[in-house]
Amino acid sequence: MRRLVALALVSSFILPLALPADAQPLPRVSPAERKARMYNRQIQEDQEQLKLEGRIQRENESIRQSIERQQMFSTPPYVPVPPVGRNR
Repeated sequence: MRRLVALALVSSFILPLALPADAQPLPRVSPAERKARMYNRQIQEDQEQLKLEGRIQRENESIRQSIERQQMFSTPPYVPVPPVGRNR
């Protein structure tokens, strides 16, 4: 009986010190994991940059084609031609 009382007494002091699982600090990230995350982040940034550059290039090409179409199908500006045969 004394052992049970002693065990209960000891556990009443130890149990409050134990942190719940969600309150325990996470383990440190290893250098290899940190490096892998850095590489993955860099790859994602590079992919986003490539997407942006591709979109800009497509927009520029579309604008260039639009300008070329306008120039091809527009009527040339009126340029007055001086009359022939008149001497002043």
